Amino acid sequence: MLLLLALPALAHVPFPRGTMTITEVHAGPAADGGQWFEVRNNSTSGQNLVEQVFTDADGDTFQVTLIYIVRAGEYAVFASADSTVVADVTLPAGFDLRPDAGAVVHSDITGVVDEVVWDASWAVSSTSAHQLGLAVASNEWANDLSTNWCGGVGTPGVENEHCPGADTDDDGDGWSERDGDCDDTDAAVFPGAVDGPDAPDDGDCDGVRDEDVPVDTGGDSGDTAGDSGDSGDTAGDTGETDSGDTDSGDTDSGDTDSAEIDPVDSGDIPGDGPACAPGCGGSAAVLVWVGVLGACRRGRRVVP
Repeated sequence: MLLLLALPALAHVPFPRGTMTITEVHAGPAADGGQWFEVRNNSTSGQNLVEQVFTDADGDTFQVTLIYIVRAGEYAVFASADSTVVADVTLPAGFDLRPDAGAVVHSDITGVVDEVVWDASWAVSSTSAHQLGLAVASNEWANDLSTNWCGGVGTPGVENEHCPGADTDDDGDGWSERDGDCDDTDAAVFPGAVDGPDAPDDGDCDGVRDEDVPVDTGGDSGDTAGDSGDSGDTAGDTGETDSGDTDSGDTDSGDTDSAEIDPVDSGDIPGDGPACAPGCGGSAAVLVWVGVLGACRRGRRVVP
């Protein structure tokens, strides 16, 4: 009976884009510690990795088939069988994180959750880890930029570190990387900047792409902004003087102009699925089950 009650809780809940970010990559061969990468759960609830799909630069793909819960704000490590780090998920043979031109693409049933694609200019080494700076570890747009990554340090399974120079404001906009500037090479990008279709995808560095589309506040000709009740009806209706006219029927249902609010272009966020609260869809029974399996692990060591 308990199993039957738990089965509905195992239904997969889609991951919207940005639910998880790829935060570290180690492209080394077995002699240098094997290959591994790390993902971070950016949501406020545990996320189940089952059914998540990962693809490398060669198009080799694998899907997670076991239940593994990553708690909010924590990390999961995917590592090759010959890796020296503790793996939460073992990469299959043939999955290749090449240092010269590689990629990790994380997909769900609704599309891309996050992706990192690098080339030789990123200086991804085969002998050490490449890490996303701590200040932008939860930003899936910012991890597309090579300037937010630094080599020579690895913290598989635990919180990332700030990259060298994180305290310097490189673009002169008043914000450093440590302060949360998600592109310190562009003075138009910083926390609180104007975000929208004419700005970079995440101009205000809040981790959401182009969500602050300007709203049309022009209103109807002659409208006073926000004419909802027309108490005294001051120039609400063109041509009316209505001195003190309470006009119980004059609610100007057309003045709200629902069409005047510019719709958000859903195409700005590729791969987004239907609106849904992110979560692993688990129940207490499932969490107890996963806890018994020891799926959620901590305490990994730092790898140079």
